[in-house]
Amino acid sequence: MTWQETENEKKSAMEKVLPIKSKITSNEIIIKSGELVTPEIRNRLEILNKYATRANVTSILSILMVQLVFIGIIVIYLKKYDPKRLNDVSSNVIVFSMIWLLVIFSYIASKFFYFPDTNYDSVYYFGLFVPVGMICLILAFIYDEQLSIAIGFYLSYFVFFASRNNSTSFLLAFSNTIVSAYYAGKVRKRIDFIKAGFLITVIQMIIATSGYLFDSRVYWVTTSSGSFWRDLAKSNMFKLYLTCLINGFACSTLTQFLLPIYEYVFNIPTRFKLQELADTGHPLLQEMLTKAPSTYTHTFLVAALSERAAQNLGLDWLLTRVGVYFHDIGKIPNASFFVENQHLIPKKENIDRDNPGLAAKIVIDH
Repeated sequence: MTWQETENEKKSAMEKVLPIKSKITSNEIIIKSGELVTPEIRNRLEILNKYATRANVTSILSILMVQLVFIGIIVIYLKKYDPKRLNDVSSNVIVFSMIWLLVIFSYIASKFFYFPDTNYDSVYYFGLFVPVGMICLILAFIYDEQLSIAIGFYLSYFVFFASRNNSTSFLLAFSNTIVSAYYAGKVRKRIDFIKAGFLITVIQMIIATSGYLFDSRVYWVTTSSGSFWRDLAKSNMFKLYLTCLINGFACSTLTQFLLPIYEYVFNIPTRFKLQELADTGHPLLQEMLTKAPSTYTHTFLVAALSERAAQNLGLDWLLTRVGVYFHDIGKIPNASFFVENQHLIPKKENIDRDNPGLAAKIVIDH
């Protein structure tokens, strides 16, 4: 056989050999530190390096395109929602600080959750580690349900991408959005936040259970130890429900921690802030009682009428009450000038009709 014939036989034999295909799955460990690099492992590493950059670029572009679409939808909605309410700097800082707080937290959490040496995604869902409920509770409490649901919907899709397109994580985040936005409107006392945390926990347990059934995951331990309680503590079901409980009450607890900070920094008249201002022991109201008693009586009579009118019209009766309480505070320095107090503190100079300039100044200052 000649050299040419040998080469032709080699080429023919090579063409008959079928290509060997292998799949590199997400989080698969190709080689560990200290292990020997075999030709097969080297080949897989070379293929991975060849296509990794292309895969990263395309995935980043796809996520960026979807994010731009959602940001556009949210911006249009916010403009239609209430332009005046979101025109001031503080409102924008509140909303976008909440969004960035959750985005940064989700990014960091995903790095730990999907770390190659861990196996968290086989037991838990990434959505259980992101406090979307906290963000929506605060936004709904400061603003209203509509804004909270809009922002929560956007954050739910971010959680969906961060969880590597896990639909159960999206459902967990979006169900938290709906529950938090709805329940925040019913919060009247601090204990109501704990009730909201309990409700979030129950909903998360239902969604997580449905996710386990859909994914055909193992609920119980694979090998029994002979003790029910020991098996329960080691079971996926116990770990999953415990995480739901921690997430639910973490959302309610963090809301109670962050809400006073936002109230103080941005001077937001939340329901709790208004309740504090409506306390008749407030120093300004006590000063008005001492220096302008008839104005004090007048104020509380008008407050009662205004509050009832606001209730009948479906308006914010607590804000109305507080506004009326403080609308005549400016009368305190010159209480005797105003007619309701003149019978208690009569002063001739305050009722001098020949000095209209003084009267105008006092009224304007008030």
